[in-house]
Amino acid sequence: MAARIYAGDVTADDLEILVENLRPQAPYAVLEKVDDVGFPAGSEAIDPAAWDEGRIFGPALELHWSCIGDDFRVVLTREDDGDGDGLPQVELLEEPGYERKEHAYYLWGEEDIRIGRKMEYRAIPGGGRAQLVVAEFYDGAGELRHWRYVRLQREEDL
Repeated sequence: MAARIYAGDVTADDLEILVENLRPQAPYAVLEKVDDVGFPAGSEAIDPAAWDEGRIFGPALELHWSCIGDDFRVVLTREDDGDGDGLPQVELLEEPGYERKEHAYYLWGEEDIRIGRKMEYRAIPGGGRAQLVVAEFYDGAGELRHWRYVRLQREEDL
């Protein structure tokens, strides 16, 4: 299926509505600010405006936001039949012009002393090293043009 990319600038209130609307389809999240990184479970409430940058994601979509002054720049990537939730479509990635590949990347270990704090991957309880699975979209020349987060998993789940 093709990936449709929507983007725009929104207020904190609009971002909260977007996250609330999309969260049922996006059980994973990566939330970032200068002094913290969070990986909340799908059942946990998220206050997106409390984070400088964040992503909620799942098998069919990813919503990525970053703080720009008092507002937020958002990019929504959908690989399902859903719409842009009021955001304008800015790109369509479909075959034969694009190839989609998934790759798994290791995340920090929960007890890695180099980062100075314990990482808590609450969205993926259990043992084994935490991994982030990313969908990467390559154009006809083999250049990476876009990527989105798909899921978190444990190495033992493979």
